[in-house]
Amino acid sequence: MRRSFDNRIFGGVCGGLQALTRLDAWWWRIGFIALALLSQGLGLLAYLLLWWLLPAESPTRRVRIGLSSLLAWGLVLAVVGGYFLRAELVTESGVGLYEPLLLLALALVYLFKEVRVREGRPLWGLIAVGLALALLAYSLGWLPSGIADLLRRALPAVLVFVGLALLLRRRLPFADLVALALSALLTVGIGAAAFNSLSQRSLDENRQTIEEAISPIVTTLQVNLEALDTDVQVFAAPPDERLARLRYVGSLAMTIEHDYRDYGDGLATLTLREVQSDPFPSLESLGRATLQLELPQGLALAIAYRGARGTVSFDLQRLNLERLNAEQIEGDMLVSYPPYQPLSPSVAEQPGEIIVRQGNLRLLLADEVAGEFLISKAENQRPLFNDLIYALEDNLDAWRLVARRFNEAQARHTAILRVPRGAIRLDAPAGS
Repeated sequence: MRRSFDNRIFGGVCGGLQALTRLDAWWWRIGFIALALLSQGLGLLAYLLLWWLLPAESPTRRVRIGLSSLLAWGLVLAVVGGYFLRAELVTESGVGLYEPLLLLALALVYLFKEVRVREGRPLWGLIAVGLALALLAYSLGWLPSGIADLLRRALPAVLVFVGLALLLRRRLPFADLVALALSALLTVGIGAAAFNSLSQRSLDENRQTIEEAISPIVTTLQVNLEALDTDVQVFAAPPDERLARLRYVGSLAMTIEHDYRDYGDGLATLTLREVQSDPFPSLESLGRATLQLELPQGLALAIAYRGARGTVSFDLQRLNLERLNAEQIEGDMLVSYPPYQPLSPSVAEQPGEIIVRQGNLRLLLADEVAGEFLISKAENQRPLFNDLIYALEDNLDAWRLVARRFNEAQARHTAILRVPRGAIRLDAPAGS
């Protein structure tokens, strides 16, 4: 079939149908109008598809009936048939699939045409197919909400790409690829700025409180704490409370998993972990959370902490700290050591390690507390300290920052410090 050259009002589709079926073109025109009225414009869409896909009759040469004609009629039959069967094309959750499938079919046909044309733009067709596949995946529930949110926000980049491609056409070789690269860079830049801005705000939609009663027979508590983009505070509970209490305020996309185990021999472990309930959260759910952990006094405590981003404060002055192992990926950390002498023999052989990969570390020590800190020269800057009460010993590849009266102090704490991209500052009262 060909679109008619002389028997036409718009595109010659009905004139071509007359030549094919011997039915007057006006009956076909009336049929398309009736179909459009009865099917919310479907008849118009079918006409436009035939106009787009069918070859035009040429007054000078014969156009062969080929793949384009078969493709046109196949697509029109699928569009019309799918419309009347659209009630069956739904997911289990009731989401309709007719529109996403229709857009995917149109995108595939568009890609086919652009590939066959000598000066076609197949990249445009590939982008159209990609968008249609994303819409279909979202309708089927295969696309995580966070990725769908990113794609919705990136849609203006398609308009940017089209505008750049039209502007650069015939001015640059590979104009479409250049336009795609510029659009991608713009999208990434805007997305990164939005991510950084949203990730700094404080969220309070999700509030969790977790309390664990510590048995009277427990003498040693191992605390394992993991946090994400969260400001963390660890401090002592009131003296009359034998509770470990966590208060969390943050995003609905996050949650706190906890596990408490009492082994019945005086040892117990408490594990608290902040996790993403949605592996691909939307940008609107990004933000800074706060976590406060109160630990009971009078127990020997071993604390292991790992955090991603945020400020961290360990106010341990009223706690019986045996060992602290802490690692923060990004953000500053403050550690206040208590006037408590660790009793475990393993502490001297395996001291705690404090790591701040991108940020500063500040250590506070009270009058009765003396510190001994091992610092690698290759990974750290020279620490800041009061040289009246502390000495910095040079041991080839490491520094030993030690209190001058370390051996006489009532409480002594030892730790390995690693702060490769920040400063280490030790504050101790002049009387210590």
